[in-house]
This record gives sequence, C-alpha cells and structure tokens, in this order.
Amino acid sequence: MKTFKYLLFFFIIGLSACKIGGSEPANTFSWLKGRWEATDQVFRIQEEWTMEGDSMLAGYDKAIALDNKIVMEEHMGICKRQDTLYYLLTLNRQLVPFKFSQENDPKPNEFIFTNPNPGFPERIVLKKTDDEGFIAAIEGGKGETHIRREMAFKKIK
Repeated sequence: MKTFKYLLFFFIIGLSACKIGGSEPANTFSWLKGRWEATDQVFRIQEEWTMEGDSMLAGYDKAIALDNKIVMEEHMGICKRQDTLYYLLTLNRQLVPFKFSQENDPKPNEFIFTNPNPGFPERIVLKKTDDEGFIAAIEGGKGETHIRREMAFKKIK
C-alpha cells in the first residue's frame, strides 16, 4: 500500500503540471474512456480511463498473473503541457512523460509517444482498431535487442 501511495503522489504532481483548459486530449482520445481488458499467455491486464476535467484523461491499470495475483499497477495520463501532448506513466516509482510524436509517416488512429530519457520503453504506441478495441504497444532497443510487446484490448461492458 505504501508503494501505491508513493506512485499516486508522483502521478498527481505530474498531472498538476498539465495545462488546464486545452481540450485536445478530450477530443482526440475520448474513445479511450471506459474499462478495457487484454489477455496473453502470462497476464490479464485491466485498464480504466476517465476524463479529468476537460483537458486530461487519467488511467489506471493492473497486470494480473494466471494465479490471480496482481503483479503490477500503473497510473497513466494523457494531457497537454506547453502545447505538446504527453502520455504520463509511472515507471519504477518515477513519473515519465512520453512526448507525442507524429513520426515520419503518421497513420490514422495511431498515436506514438516517445520517451525523452534513455531507458525502456522508448516508445508507447496506441492504435484504435474500432469502437470496441485498441492495441497498446511498448517498444525499445536496437537490432537484436529490439523488444516490442503488444496487447490487444477489448472494451468491458
């Protein structure tokens, strides 16, 4: 519980730096609101995104092992700071702001956020597949050390 409070404290600090009044996150990512679930051979991940005011989405996820034990919890957010969209994520008890990047060839319904600091993950990719699903990917590394992990989320009714 102490770890959760520590992470929540840093997450709130990060949220307070978000620009109030910019509605871009609300407009661009309104499809993300709600409860989602993804399952693979190792984990079941449950995520919930809510709108905080008109300028930010806040998310929480937990990874549940096959034995139903929670093995990881994260807080996330999408907001605008100084005219730039950010995906905020708690990693190893630190808040990491991933900066929105159009990259060279932007694709419809795909949103790429890059980590300005060295370390994994280097990128977070959100891709809306339809009204009931999206794919979340984390990736990093070069050549043989490149890692990409994708999870296909479906909306929970």
